[in-house]
Formats: sequence, C-alpha cells, structure tokens
Amino acid sequence: MELLPGVLILVMSVAYLTSEVVLRRRSSWERGPLNWATRPIALVPLAIYALAVAGFAQADLALFNLTSILIVLLLPITLGASYRAFRPDGPEWVPPTLAAALSLFALFAIWLGAQG
Repeated sequence: MELLPGVLILVMSVAYLTSEVVLRRRSSWERGPLNWATRPIALVPLAIYALAVAGFAQADLALFNLTSILIVLLLPITLGASYRAFRPDGPEWVPPTLAAALSLFALFAIWLGAQG
C-alpha cells in the first residue's frame, strides 16, 4: 500500500496531461484546462487540504511533502478545471464536487500508504 500515492499521482498526471494536449489542440494551442479553473474549483481542495493538515498534525501523517501537495491540492484542481473545459454547459456543481472527491480519495491513499 505504500505505492498507492505514487500510482495515484501517475494516473492523475497522465489524465491532466492528456486533457491539456486535447484542449490545446482544439483551441489552436491558446487555451488549456487551467483557463477554465474557477474559484469554487480551487477553494474546495484548498479547504480539504487545510483541514487535513490541521486534523492530521497529531497523527504523524506528512502532508507537507511534494507528493501530498500534488495529489491532494493541485491535481484535483486541474482535473476539475479539465472537466469544466470539456463540458462548459454542464452543471456548475460537478467540477468542484469532482475536485473534492479526488482530494478526499488522495487523502485516503496517503493515509493507507502510511499504514503499510
């Protein structure tokens, strides 16, 4: 289970890079997924990360390393923005919910990796 955060970062990074290339090609290399990021998409993973840092401070769970910041904070934001870029007319609640679900799954993966 110690490899789970690494596998998660690999899968999320490949998904982001694929959406980056597809969106850039569609827009003649002008707009990428981060052009679609909005405040709710960014604030939900940020709040989850801040609460996790405060909550897991006593549990010896390292959340200040690069892997944790990437899979709990940055990659969920980029994937939520990617979803919004592919479905701009979709419901407004889906991208922040996707980002929140990915952040929570990443926290679970980090916790599970620390147990093992």
